[in-house]
Amino acid sequence: LYMLNQRLDRLVRQPQTPLQMAQANDSHFIATRSKEAFVMSAMAKPGQVLAAVETLLTEARRMALHGFTETELCHRVY
Repeated sequence: LYMLNQRLDRLVRQPQTPLQMAQANDSHFIATRSKEAFVMSAMAKPGQVLAAVETLLTEARRMALHGFTETELCHRVY
């Protein structure tokens, strides 16, 4: 999730983004510890909730279909 959060941070810093904040986490469902959850959350700029949700879904889809770029992978190496 580190690389996805880095990507989301870059998106938040873009001037035309609908996002004020965005992050991704994994955790367990509250009701049962036997199920895991992937959660993306964001704070949208005023009047841009739909665009913010679309941005999150686009990045989740991009990650699932294409993974990460070579540049993103190189920045992850310590």
